[in-house]
Amino acid sequence: MSQASSMKVCNLYKHVYKLPYCAIPWLAEMPSDYHNHGIYGWNCDIYTHNEYDIAITTGYRNTRGQRVPQEIINEFATYTPGELYTHSEAFDMLCEKLSKL
Repeated sequence: MSQASSMKVCNLYKHVYKLPYCAIPWLAEMPSDYHNHGIYGWNCDIYTHNEYDIAITTGYRNTRGQRVPQEIINEFATYTPGELYTHSEAFDMLCEKLSKL
């Protein structure tokens, strides 16, 4: 279960990226590390990868970081974890690709 956090958690990571909500559908199936909420309720989830020093925010509002290029979104949106890769393996591959930008 994710823990509530201010967006300051993103300052702990060298690379911070933002995705529109459900741009990569299988990511929403993974448990997030943190989430952010405000007066209107849930804002975004924050997924982190310590090895690549990356935080990825995805949600309706209050997301932080650089936009993930559409080519990468298109590539990873078509993955079906469980078919070829587990969710964590697909997340590792996404973070590895983002770390090279």
